[in-house]
Amino acid sequence: MAPQVELESLSIAGLFLTRAQEPNELAQSVQAKDFKQIESQTSAARHPVPWPAMQQKIATVLGMAMDESVLGGWVSAWRKYKEIKEAAEESLRSRKKPVTCKVVEHSVETTVKPTIQVFFNRAPIGTIECEIGLTSHIDALSLELKKGSIVAIGLGACSWSGSISANGVTLVERDFGEVQLPGVVTLKHPILLAARA
Repeated sequence: MAPQVELESLSIAGLFLTRAQEPNELAQSVQAKDFKQIESQTSAARHPVPWPAMQQKIATVLGMAMDESVLGGWVSAWRKYKEIKEAAEESLRSRKKPVTCKVVEHSVETTVKPTIQVFFNRAPIGTIECEIGLTSHIDALSLELKKGSIVAIGLGACSWSGSISANGVTLVERDFGEVQLPGVVTLKHPILLAARA
């Protein structure tokens, strides 16, 4: 059975880290051979920094960048869907009862592109361009809207795949498969899609 997660608190990091093969998987994927400029300067210094310490620091920064909300990525895409925008506007006019908007199978691409500036002895020694990608495949979606805001989300099956890369090197690639979400989720914090002019 697929693991169940809480939608509002689910982050990209949460998806990647709950499915990690081992606790330090991300750090161990940052190999010195892929970051020669940085590794050569830190290891040739008078007081060299061992590569495992650099791996851990790079992985920590990537982990912080992945603290993006999965739901936030979805909402960014949903704001562009014509049917959802129209339903949000209709919910502004229909103040008493909620408006339901159903969306068939679709995918949402979420990309985060952090840049890591590496300093050694207070001098810049390199830049690491990263890309964290997550694809959410949603079989069916039902949004309940009130006063221009999403107040509840009903999801069918949902599956994810994603990757983390740095300087063009894929560090982690994963097919998360299906993750169980609890049927209809009433949001603790409604998400505004449309406001009165």
